[in-house]
Amino acid sequence: MRLATVGFVASLQEAQLKLTTFGIAIMVAMSITTGALLARPEVQLVVHGYVVRGTVQAPKLEEFSSAVAPQSGDVIEWKVVANNATAEVARKLVTSLPVAPSTQFVPGTAAAAPGVLVTYSADGGKSFSAKPTRIVHTPQGDVAKPIDPSLYTTVRWTQAEIAAKTTATFSYEAKVK
Repeated sequence: MRLATVGFVASLQEAQLKLTTFGIAIMVAMSITTGALLARPEVQLVVHGYVVRGTVQAPKLEEFSSAVAPQSGDVIEWKVVANNATAEVARKLVTSLPVAPSTQFVPGTAAAAPGVLVTYSADGGKSFSAKPTRIVHTPQGDVAKPIDPSLYTTVRWTQAEIAAKTTATFSYEAKVK
């Protein structure tokens, strides 16, 4: 299911794209820098949603459609494919996908290529960390406690660059409440 294509024209531009599919809003934020002043790099973003069916040993991914809708207890795999079809290197790609309120992030499922920084938010995308914490006030003083991954609200991937004529793929899984 192709949901978006974003093109960039100029040496540095930022864009935010909000998409809604199956009642789930998706925010994708990007910064692209090109080496040539007149270059017109275009990075295409394609967002896919899959319902994971089958067994752990033999999972089957069924792409969302009118015939395939997630049910309570189902696991959804969200996947973003960023395609740099240009002859220029795309730099500073930041991609964020929220975890829908009707789902819970599945710990350990955020995936990307080596070297991509994966961070999480538990406050709706206001702040990000590799291991989000919350401050707990105790009689001994304030203590930073890790936040349960099931409470994460957004997953963000930061990639320094995407080589010319290549793609980058980012994904995570969420369980429907």
